[in-house]
Order: sequence, then structure tokens, then C-alpha cells
Amino acid sequence: WMIVIVAMLLMLVGLYDFVMVATHNMAYLSNRYTAEGVAYFTNYPLYLLVLFGVNVISIIAALVVALWNRRMAMWLAIVSGVADVVLLVITVFFRNRFEAIGTGLTVQDIAICVGIFALALYFRWLSQKEQA
Repeated sequence: WMIVIVAMLLMLVGLYDFVMVATHNMAYLSNRYTAEGVAYFTNYPLYLLVLFGVNVISIIAALVVALWNRRMAMWLAIVSGVADVVLLVITVFFRNRFEAIGTGLTVQDIAICVGIFALALYFRWLSQKEQA
């Protein structure tokens, strides 16, 4: 329960970030990013926004579903993690992510991605433990 609650609080920050990026909230964007970062997110292609949404919504769903079905939570976390990996690969290698939003935020997002896969493994472990 404690892991799910802490992870949920962290992922709700990601959901807030997604909503602010999706709605082009200029006050939020200019407070958080440089001019390059604001331009980066205001010109964010729809397919990247979809990947971002799948990533955030899937992990939040995984955390909720984990309260009664660990196996389904594992699969939702995997979907989230895969969407995040694809998003990171595209933005790092083809969208100049490091230059636009910086190394610190990019490394933070990579750490979140690793955490999502760690949650998937945790849910897998819990599922197997319940079946034994």
C-alpha cells in the first residue's frame, strides 16, 4: 500500500505536467522551462502528446488496479514504460530534448521510466507471490 501511495503522488505530478503541456498553459511552461523548452512543448506533435498521455494514464491506472489485481497492474505498468521509452528515444534522438529542456529534466524523466519498470517488476513479484 505504501509503495502504491507514494508512487501515486509522484505520478499525479506527471499527470499535472501532462495536462499543462497538452493545454499549452503558458504560465506553467514559462515558469518551469526556458524559452527553448516553452517552444519545444508548444510545438509538441500530437503523436508525442499521445505517447505522453498513454504513459501517464497507464501508470496511474496500474497503481489503482494494483489494489485488487497485481497481474493487470503489471501489464498496465509495462504499457506505460514502453510508451515512455518510445517517447524518450524519439525526443532524445530526433527532437533535441537535451538542448530544449536540459540534461537534468531528461535524466529525471529517464529515472521515472526506470521506476515505472521497477513497479512492473514489483507487481509481477506480488502477483506470483499471491499465486503461490
